[in-house]
Amino acid sequence: MTATSGLSPPQIQITDAALDKIISAVCERVMLDQSKREELRGEIEHAAVQYSDRATFRDRGRARTLKRRLTVFRKAAEKLDAQLADETFYHLIESTFIVHRLARSADTRCAIKQLIKAADLFFKPPPDAISRPFPEGFFELPPKEWLAGVLLPELYERIFERRRGRSRNDKGVPGGPCVRFIKAVMDELQIEYLEESIVRAQTKRRAAKK
Repeated sequence: MTATSGLSPPQIQITDAALDKIISAVCERVMLDQSKREELRGEIEHAAVQYSDRATFRDRGRARTLKRRLTVFRKAAEKLDAQLADETFYHLIESTFIVHRLARSADTRCAIKQLIKAADLFFKPPPDAISRPFPEGFFELPPKEWLAGVLLPELYERIFERRRGRSRNDKGVPGGPCVRFIKAVMDELQIEYLEESIVRAQTKRRAAKK
């Protein structure tokens, strides 16, 4: 696994070696054709991004900080919007660009209003505010439980065309192809999660569906 850094969460890249390790965790005899391998690679990389998003959404400290800063920002934006409502003052700002031979800005008043609207959406989003669909259980479940109990089992069934399941060895340690697959993926994504927790997440998911 490799990751690229930046302002956004790191983009996980699953190497061929990592992919081989994940596939062999299901069964050493399992072979996937190239298209299935690439589909699996892409789905795991996408799952890593979704997991990062999920962890961010549930970070209460981050949410409190954002709420506090947006409150301060909105008050300042409202004051600025009131100032720009004065046409004389607004044209003085626009003339500054002309005097210094700078490109005239876009409609500043419109931009300020849009920023205020964006802040309002944070505090009270309308039902149709979310434009892209989120996977089942994305917001309700803890990130690790969602990954191990919902997304990865579904990925396992789709890619390997097998029903999810689990078993235990003589010592009571959980295992089975699906559990091994989930554990291998989460290890590759550097997410600590025990096999027992994986089984518990799947059990809770089945109980919730019933």
